[in-house]
Amino acid sequence: MIRTIFRVYYLLIVARVLMSWIRLGDNFVTRFIYEMTEPVLGIFRRIFPPRPGFPLDISPIFALMALQLVEMLITSLLAHL
Repeated sequence: MIRTIFRVYYLLIVARVLMSWIRLGDNFVTRFIYEMTEPVLGIFRRIFPPRPGFPLDISPIFALMALQLVEMLITSLLAHL
């Protein structure tokens, strides 16, 4: 179940990245994705803000790596119980 929750969150982050390339307008789905992913992405965006000469937002990459680390830690801890 833990892995499923993380997989869904990974997909939400990927969807958000894709939505930044394709403007879908303001609707329930886009608002839901933004509201679900902003708490995590916002942390990494503050740590790694977009640079003027490099406007690419790399916060999703670091967020996905951090989430994978947290997932591995949680599943490892649960496996040892």
